Amino acid sequence: MPISRRKFLSGVLIGGGMALSAKYISNYELPQPTISRIQLKVEALPANFVDYRIAFLTDIHHGHYLSKDYLDTMVNSLNKEHLDLVILGGDYIWIENSSFAKALVRLKQQDIYKNRREAADLIFRSCADCLGQISNKDGIIAVLGNHDRWEAGDAAKDIFQQYNLILGINTSYTVTRKNQNLEFILVDDYWTGFSSVRKFSLNKNKDSSRIIISHNPDFISKTLTEDKFRFDLALCGHTHGGQVKIPGVGPLIKNIRDTRFMEGLVTPEGKACQVYTSRGIGMVEIPLRIDCPPEITIFTLTI
Repeated sequence: MPISRRKFLSGVLIGGGMALSAKYISNYELPQPTISRIQLKVEALPANFVDYRIAFLTDIHHGHYLSKDYLDTMVNSLNKEHLDLVILGGDYIWIENSSFAKALVRLKQQDIYKNRREAADLIFRSCADCLGQISNKDGIIAVLGNHDRWEAGDAAKDIFQQYNLILGINTSYTVTRKNQNLEFILVDDYWTGFSSVRKFSLNKNKDSSRIIISHNPDFISKTLTEDKFRFDLALCGHTHGGQVKIPGVGPLIKNIRDTRFMEGLVTPEGKACQVYTSRGIGMVEIPLRIDCPPEITIFTLTI
């Protein structure tokens, strides 16, 4: 498995790889997400879903580095977008673990969580409360990320349900328009869960488009390589786009094996599908993004 983002970024900072002081980093304020608007051509899209609008949010990492006020501002912005569907790509939480991250939290004059499980419940509830207020027509659907499972994935599912957020683990969610469907496959986290599409039909219905939601794009790479499972689009997160990029060098950390899917929209060679990996919103280990701004993506589906 690739080196974790936590270990790498800690090593970079502690080893002096970044010429930025802890005090400067602790005072950094994350800008509100860039809204990336993409007219996305889906060749098999049923006619009744032309101009369908989907917001994709991932890697929020709510906690000491990303406040409820930040989430409230983000949600207020999204409520102007007239969305049909909202998709959440996992990693809703971040609780500091390393000594370095705890030191940064103290520099921000915040208290370290004494009980991680109680903290996880509070963070998931705060996140679900905010995200559940995003206006939409057809629902808010979600998958788990590795940080969610590391902390308390069972709590996330129960809490999300209380706020009418549909958190799926290897399940499907279908939106219907006059006998035509959009089918969403919500898979478990690839690192910490049991992600699979084996229970679903290999072939799509001719009057349906199929979209996979996978926190980690390496699962999509595996599916493209090993399975004959047909889909039109995959939406992923996990990478943060690198979170810290050095001009002329690129991301300091690539926490996936198949780096084709590090960021943005990719059409895999020889495949009749597309894969989109979002930079996500939040931060882990260091409260800092360099040349890698947070993003929310709004897709307008077209033929």
